[in-house]
Amino acid sequence: MIELLHETKLNFMGARKWAYMFSSLVLLAGIVSLVMKGGPRPGVDFAGGLMLDVHFSQAVRADDIRSALGAVGMPDAEIQSIEGANDALIRVPQGEAPKSSGADSKVSGPIAQLQQQLDAKYSGLTVTVKRQEFVGPKVGKELRGKAMMAILVSVILIMIYISFRFHRWEFGLGGALALFHDILVTLGIFSMLNKEFTLTVLAAFLTIAGYSINDTIVVFDRVRENLGLKGKKMPLDELVNLSINQTLSRTVFTVLTVLMTAAAMFFFGGEVIHDFALAMLIGVGFGTYSSVYVASALALDIDNARQKRDDAKAESARAAAA
Repeated sequence: MIELLHETKLNFMGARKWAYMFSSLVLLAGIVSLVMKGGPRPGVDFAGGLMLDVHFSQAVRADDIRSALGAVGMPDAEIQSIEGANDALIRVPQGEAPKSSGADSKVSGPIAQLQQQLDAKYSGLTVTVKRQEFVGPKVGKELRGKAMMAILVSVILIMIYISFRFHRWEFGLGGALALFHDILVTLGIFSMLNKEFTLTVLAAFLTIAGYSINDTIVVFDRVRENLGLKGKKMPLDELVNLSINQTLSRTVFTVLTVLMTAAAMFFFGGEVIHDFALAMLIGVGFGTYSSVYVASALALDIDNARQKRDDAKAESARAAAA
């Protein structure tokens, strides 16, 4: 087996308090952003409305598109220009979207009006709809509920699995808290960047959960092996450090491979998977970090607290017997 890092002796657990502070700051910033904005910014998938991927035959300024949409009865539409192409993503809220917009005939009217409005400034301009999505308010509300349920159920099942797999509830709790950490951090950063939460982003979140827990299980599995070999001879914090160092080469290889793939999708994959790739970049980076400084560190501190409590009870029992 190829090892990028051989016999490292880094004191990961010695820095866990600094890691707790860093995680707390990132989580706090994300939560403040979410509270100020009333939650994540829902995409058409969850809020309902119409999304159009439109191509213009010549370069058109976003301000001119916005003015033209206001003139045809869509003043609150959001426009996102796509760099390097004469394309734009137009998101129309539920109340302003043409009725039954899933049909081409219903979209063609507003698009023709948009083209007419822009023609005065951009002579000979043609507007082509490359892709359209329409979601009703009832469907959007149902999708929101199912999305939250999917994330919650996945975290609970993973926590139960880890607890049974390693026969220590501290590991299950540490792994579950690491999952919540990764998802909440990614969601908070998306809120700070004003990114939409869509079905594609939801798929990225569930992928992040799977990656994060896989990395955590690799570390926990090595901890369990070392507990059987050296558990009585070595303090738990040193044993956790040893386990992380032993799996470090594998972790670095895995995260670099995933990050390079996600980066390629982010820079070259196009607008459709841009947010998915961004979520993967954030989630995989923090997922690798949380395997060490959230899951392992919390499992260690929870076990230390339990051991102190048990020692205190034993001391009290001895004092009472005396």
